[in-house]
Amino acid sequence: MSARFVSHMYWHRKERFLLARDRYPVWTLFAVEAGRFRYEIEGERGIAGPGMLVRCPPQAWFVRETLEPVSFHFFHYEEEALVEEAQSVEEAGGGEEERGSGEADRYADARLACRIVDGERLLTTYRYIHRVCDQEEPVRTSKLEHLLRDLLFLASESDEARTVETAQSSELADESMREAKRWLDAHVVEGAGLAALAEQLGLTPVQLTRRFRAAYDVTPQAYATELKIREAGRLLAGSRLTLHEIAARCGYENGYYLSRVFRQQTGLSPTQYRRRYQL
Repeated sequence: MSARFVSHMYWHRKERFLLARDRYPVWTLFAVEAGRFRYEIEGERGIAGPGMLVRCPPQAWFVRETLEPVSFHFFHYEEEALVEEAQSVEEAGGGEEERGSGEADRYADARLACRIVDGERLLTTYRYIHRVCDQEEPVRTSKLEHLLRDLLFLASESDEARTVETAQSSELADESMREAKRWLDAHVVEGAGLAALAEQLGLTPVQLTRRFRAAYDVTPQAYATELKIREAGRLLAGSRLTLHEIAARCGYENGYYLSRVFRQQTGLSPTQYRRRYQL
């Protein structure tokens, strides 16, 4: 997609949306840095949090409710191809209905929300956006347009990666492994152990590890660690909890052990991560 930048605004720890629902004349992008909100757009529902982008098509109702203070970038933009198409239709004497049909067709099957796979690239883009916001026009607009296109590129790449991942997982994962993944998603940060999961599925820990890795190309231990560290990063960036409090919430015995694992996984200590990304 080639996007034409319209406007940008950054909201820091927004407690609630002024309107429970709204709609806009152009495409809208919510790029979430911290916090969470519930949304519904054209029948698609979910909860948006850090690392997620939510796109709302022109004139579509955007229903939203904050679940915790949310910090996000708010972009308005147009698709260049559709702008040119609308101009051509107008020059040819086409009506409003004809001008809008192309837009509707383009987003009918689009996924409106996605979690960005390349999290480090996303954080880098966010840092550049913050720097650019203080620059003078027309440099500011030009650079924001470039960074907006980078966000949309990341969304497109993440959509494609997850489409492939879903297709592969559907072929390789039996129902027991799908249940294992759902269980880890729901319980691992509570400190629940993999031995309990294996017993629940009627498997030995070795069998669980082998079958989970065959289905998802990662061991259940590594997947559990990824979930815990992701949650720890969210709490470091979005709360004032101590490291020991975060460790307890993420299923670790203490902050010292969490600190060691966190550095191994991210290359940063929890203190460095919080200093760099806390809003």
